[in-house]
Order: sequence, then structure tokens, then C-alpha cells
Amino acid sequence: MNLLTGLEASAARRVEATRSALDVRAASLADLQEHRAAQAFEEVRAAVLEKVAHERFADLTPREARTAAKMMASLTPGAMWKLLWNRSELWPTFAETMFRQWDVTQALPTRREYAALLDGAPAEVSFLRGDIPPQSLASPAGPRLLAQASLGRSIAESERKLLDRGFSPRWGFTAHCLVEVAGQFLAHMGHDAVWGELAAQPHLATALLPPPSRGDARWFFAGRPSTARGSGIARASFVALALQNLKREKRGVDDGLAAALLDSELGDPRIPPESAGWQVVRERSPEAYADFLEQLVREDLTLFFEHAMNEPARRKFWLAYIKSIRRTVCVLGPETARDLRRRLAGSSAEVRASLERVRQFSTQRGVSAFCLYFDTHVVVEFSDTGNAAYVYARSDFDKRIEPTLMANRLRAHDDLKTSSRVDRILHTSGWQAGARALLQKYGVRAG
Repeated sequence: MNLLTGLEASAARRVEATRSALDVRAASLADLQEHRAAQAFEEVRAAVLEKVAHERFADLTPREARTAAKMMASLTPGAMWKLLWNRSELWPTFAETMFRQWDVTQALPTRREYAALLDGAPAEVSFLRGDIPPQSLASPAGPRLLAQASLGRSIAESERKLLDRGFSPRWGFTAHCLVEVAGQFLAHMGHDAVWGELAAQPHLATALLPPPSRGDARWFFAGRPSTARGSGIARASFVALALQNLKREKRGVDDGLAAALLDSELGDPRIPPESAGWQVVRERSPEAYADFLEQLVREDLTLFFEHAMNEPARRKFWLAYIKSIRRTVCVLGPETARDLRRRLAGSSAEVRASLERVRQFSTQRGVSAFCLYFDTHVVVEFSDTGNAAYVYARSDFDKRIEPTLMANRLRAHDDLKTSSRVDRILHTSGWQAGARALLQKYGVRAG
């Protein structure tokens, strides 16, 4: 029996080694193919730049010509105009690229000049024909203008009008138009009506909502999108409008929506670095973003001070500073983490999500820690009675402790007690008054 078990284990190791070798080989082949594709593109790009610079437009091969019509970032608007004048068959490629790669072209410093070129497009570029001048259509206001002109009785009907005009559902511009349309329906019909339509129209949901970040992640509705379409910036913009509308309706972000947002491509706004998607949300709807972040911080405070340790007085104290707290990180001992996962298995989605985001000490068993980040300082609270809270300058904490903390490589709570602290909060009788004075000294205020 022992011999058989040993042979089985040896065979399993050989199978695993073979799989590993095949994975490495497949990855190497993929890298090689990617390298060759990149090299081939660079060769085409170099040929395009050389021929366009010398105005040898007739010498461009069909592939080179199509590539040239997409090179807004490398060619000047003047050079592109000469190319289109001499190779008029490239107008559809140029115009479609402007609207397909909307987020890229809108970021170009020459965006206005390129938009002006569209006024010279021939009639065969049919999606440019309509009441809105092509130059205006390609301006930042373009999605809003076309959304107003295409507004139907539902988001789906509005989308059909866009598609009938020739705008592809795969284009970034189309995604931004749908965001503008959905924003109109949020304002006039409300959150529930829009969410009901998205639940019934999965293709609209995948265009407007960020996809899950991993295979086992939660999503907003039953069923999961196989691929994302449209534009990441557009999806983040819709999230901003949805959060803003919930604030206007005086409603919080419910458990399911919060969990799906945190499991999406946007990620967790409390974990640095902040994703590009959350940056868009914060810029478009700063107050709604702040409310959502505040809601998440409240849940983290509850998890640590009510579940990881029974200290409602400390939770109440820090809740007074919630508008000044930028983010929080909870670090649990292994036994505490296992116990909380068992006890909180049936809790709200937000509490479970907070528990999933905690860091763990690798060796420390009993003591847990909670880091509260303010603009200029970080306060670290510890679960055991008798442990003072440590106060660090934010810049020093970010440099000395943050990398190990975010990599989840802290061994014990002593790793969060270093000589670089600037102060301590002692939890003696009436500690709150002294803590308020100390925090005020460092520019941290309640309210």
C-alpha cells in the first residue's frame, strides 16, 4: 500500500511537471507571437511615416494605407488631410477610427483639428450624415447631442436608433451615447426603472456596467457577461451617474450593488493605487463618490470594532472622523480571521466583502490591527486592551510600512509598531478628549 501510494505521488508530480512545462512553452510561444506582431507593426508604421513624410501616398500598400488612416497620434492633421485627399478610399477608415477609439482620440491635443477634417468626408461615410455637423459630432459634446437626437421610449429603443444610423455597438462613441441616454432615463424614470431594463437587456448591461474582475466575482444581475464591450471610461461614467442619482433619490448603495462594484474592473477604491475607473467616478460625481467611500469605511469600522473586538466606544469615536478618513485597512490574526468568516457567513454582502479584503498577520494569533488613513497621518489601532494607537506621518508610513502591508507580508502586530511613529493615543480613562486634541494638533478634525 505504501509502495502504491508512493508511485501514485510520483506519477502525480510528473504530470504536474509536464503541465507546468507545457504552460511555460505555451506562454513562451504567445510571447514570441506577440513580439513578432509588434515588430511587424513597427515595420509597417516606419514605412508609413517615411512615405507620408515624402508625400508618396500612391506608394502606400493597402495595409500601409489603412494603418496610416488610423495614425492620428503620429500624423499631423495636415498630413492626414493630404493622405485623405490623395487616397479618398481611406475616408471610412479614418472616420470610423475617430469614433471607435473615442477615448483615445478625445485625449489627443490635435482633437479639434481632426474633428474639423470630418466636415470634408464624402457622402459614403453615411453615419456622419444628419442634423448634427460632423465636427460637432466629433466634439466632446457629440455623445450628448446625438443622445438627445436619438432618445426613444427606452434605452433599448434609443440604441436601435443609433445602430440604424450606422454607429457600431463596439465603438467607444456609441458607449458614451448610451451613457448619456441612460442618464436621461435615470433623471426622469429613476434608478429602479433603469435597473429593470438593464436586467432585461443583458447586452445593454454589458455596455454600461463594469465587468467582473475575476471568474468567481459577483455581478450586478443573474448571468455573467462573457466579454466587455464599449468603453471603460463610459462604464465608469455610468457608475458615476448611477451613484449620483441614488444620492438624489436619498438612497444608499444596497448590498448587491456595492458588492458587484467592488468585484468589478473598477476594483476597491480603498486599495491603492486608485483605478482609472474610480478616478472617473470621483471626477464626475465627487459627492456621490465620497458618500460611497464613507459607506465602505463605516462597514470596515463595524467589522473591526464590533466583530474583531468588542469596542463600541472606539467605533463611535472614529465615526466622528469619517469624512476625514480616506481609507482603512484591517489586519487580523489567522485565528480571528477564521472565526469571523465562520460567524459572519450570513451577514450582509458589504460585511462579507470587508472581511474578504482584510490582511492577515502570518504568525500573530491574538492581536489584530486597524489602519485609518487621513490626508497627512495614519493611525493604527490594536485590538488588545493596553495597546496604544500609533500615529505616523502619512509619507513615512507609505514609505516604510505600506509596501509590506499591501503585499500581505506582515508577521505580527509589532511590525506596525515602529520607532518612526510621531505620537501615541493611550486608551486610559477619558482618552477621547486627549485623542481629539492630539489629532487636531496634526490637522485631523472631526465632522
